[in-house]
Amino acid sequence: MRKLRYFFQVNYKFLFLGFILAIGSFFFWQKGGQLFLFRYHKNVSRIGLVGNYTLDTLPDRIRKLISFGLVTLDKNGNPHPGAAEKWQVDTKGTRYTFSLRKNLYWHDGKHFIASDVHYILKPAKMQIINQYQLQLTIPEPFAPLLAAVSRPLWRKRIIGLGAYQIKKLHFRRGDIISTLMLKNKKGKIIIFHFYPTQDDLQDAFLLGEIHEAWGLRNIDFIKNYRHLVITPERSLVREYAAIFFNLTKPPLDNKKVRQALAYTVPKPLGEKRALTPISPFSWAYDHNVKTYNYNLSHARTILKKAKVGKFTINLWTLADLLGTAEDIKQHWRQLGINVEIQVVEGVTPQDDFDAFLGYGFIPADPDQYYFWHSDQPGNITHYHSVRIDTLLEDGRRTLVKAERKKIYADFQRFLVEDSPAVFLFYPEAYNIKREPIFHL
Repeated sequence: MRKLRYFFQVNYKFLFLGFILAIGSFFFWQKGGQLFLFRYHKNVSRIGLVGNYTLDTLPDRIRKLISFGLVTLDKNGNPHPGAAEKWQVDTKGTRYTFSLRKNLYWHDGKHFIASDVHYILKPAKMQIINQYQLQLTIPEPFAPLLAAVSRPLWRKRIIGLGAYQIKKLHFRRGDIISTLMLKNKKGKIIIFHFYPTQDDLQDAFLLGEIHEAWGLRNIDFIKNYRHLVITPERSLVREYAAIFFNLTKPPLDNKKVRQALAYTVPKPLGEKRALTPISPFSWAYDHNVKTYNYNLSHARTILKKAKVGKFTINLWTLADLLGTAEDIKQHWRQLGINVEIQVVEGVTPQDDFDAFLGYGFIPADPDQYYFWHSDQPGNITHYHSVRIDTLLEDGRRTLVKAERKKIYADFQRFLVEDSPAVFLFYPEAYNIKREPIFHL
C-alpha cells in the first residue's frame, strides 16, 4: 500500500496528463476526428492497375489527367476543343489552322503558346503564325490527323496542361513506373501504383495498399466483401480478343478453312461480343457483318469443300487467355483438327505461329491502316487484299464523315468475310472501389 501511494505521489502528473489526453482524444474523435480522417481519405486516392508503363505509354485516362492535346476526343471518336479553342480546314483538306486558348498555362506557370507545340507528324509541316495560331500542312488529305493531335502535350516530359500535375515518380526498373503521384490545385492527390500481374493487383487491394483497382479481369476474390463499388469498364473499350491466323501457313491461307474454324468457336452473347476491329462506340462501327455464330455442322460442310485433309494448328496464346485457348482446342478437335497450345507473351509478323489468341488494339479513330493494310508492320496475319488496301487508303483520304462511314462499313464487312481473324469478345474488366469508411 505504501508503495502504491508512493507511485501515485511520484507519477500523478503523468497520470493526470494521460487522463486529459484520453478525454481530449475521445471528444476530438466525436467532434472532429472522424471528419478529419474522412477528409484525408477523400482527398487522397490510391489506385492500382496492371502494366509496365513508361511516361510515354501511360494509359490515356491517366495521361489526360496530366495534360491534353490540341483537341480532345470523346469515347465515340468525335473531336472537341482542347488546347486549341477552334480549328479550320481548307477546301483541299491539307491545311489545318488551329487557334489556341489564350488563358492556358503549364503546370510550372509558363504561358502556353504556339511554339510549345512539338508534335512529330511526318510528313506534316508546322508553321507558327503568331503566339496563338499555328498551321499544319500535309501533302494530301489525312482524316485521322485530328486524332493524332489529340495526344497530350508536354514540356520537359512531365510538365503538362491538365488538372493534375506530377509530384512524385518511382520506377520499378529502368523507366518502368511503379508509383506515380498526382496533385491538383484543390489539394486532391491521386497515387497510382502499377503492378506486374493481376494477382499482384488483387493482393494490393486486399491488403489495403490501394483504395481502388482498375482493369481487374476477375472479381471473384471479392464476392464476399461488402461496401465495395464495382463498375464495369465497357465504356473504355480499347481492345478486343481474337484469333489471328497466319495466312502464310497452309491450309490457313484457304478462306474456307478459316471460316470453318470461325464457325466452330463459341462466342459470347450481348455486349461482350466483338464483331469487328472497330470500337462498338465509334461512329464508324457497323454490326451488319457475318457473325459466325457457332454452327458445327455448317463448319464441317465448309471444311469438306476445302479439301485440305488432316492438319495440326499451333495455337499461341497469352497466359490470361489460356482457358479460352483450351476451349477452342476442344471445339476444333470436333472438326478432326489437332491443336497444340503454346503460351507466349505476344507475337510479331516474323513469328512462326499458325494462329494466335490475343488482343487487338482499338485506336480512337476508326482508321485501321496500320493493322490490316498489306504493307504495314502491324499486320501480323500477313493478310493481303487489294480491296481492303484500297478501302483503308480511301478512309484516310476522305474527310467527309458520312463518306468515311460508308468506307469503313465496307471495310468491316469484307474483312470479316475473309476471316484473317476470328473476333471473339471485349475482355471483361472492372474497377472496384471501397466505399468511404465513415458516413457523416
